[in-house]
Amino acid sequence: MTSSEADLAYIASAIRRRSACATPWPVAVMYAVYVAVGYGLIDWRPQYASLWFLVAGCVLGGASWWVGKHWDAREGDHDSARDTRLMLHWGSIFLALGGFIAIANMQHMQGIATAQITTLIIGLVYYLAGAHFDRRYIPLGLMFMVGAVAGGLVDHWVWTATGLSVGIGLILLAFLPRKTVTL
Repeated sequence: MTSSEADLAYIASAIRRRSACATPWPVAVMYAVYVAVGYGLIDWRPQYASLWFLVAGCVLGGASWWVGKHWDAREGDHDSARDTRLMLHWGSIFLALGGFIAIANMQHMQGIATAQITTLIIGLVYYLAGAHFDRRYIPLGLMFMVGAVAGGLVDHWVWTATGLSVGIGLILLAFLPRKTVTL
């Protein structure tokens, strides 16, 4: 490839990244369902919520990696450095929650406080995705954080409302124009 061809390929790739959705729509929809069902379970069937988040979260992590890999191949937009940053960013949820679960078990924490702190951690990771990758994640992070606080203040349907509002936000994310962060 000549220098001018490489330059054109770089520009074309930059334009595709700027105009393309950072999150493939199938991934956004999968996470919308995951969040809506999981947070609804906290209100409706709390005994199943942790199991849902653990099992479905692991399955969804693998599924979103697979979809993302094939989405990039279809779009002709493979960027190893970006993929590594995204994996490290979203993988930080598992690291932070793993540490929190260990602490919660050592301190015998139970109940709604664990849901609140877990949701606050997830909200922070979403918010930071907005700060570092795609501004559309900022409101989703804030919704999680508000839901985390409200979960300790209001007795009924806060978790369902949080899950549905974030779920709807994730679906909108797949269809709204991307707002990249320029540093």
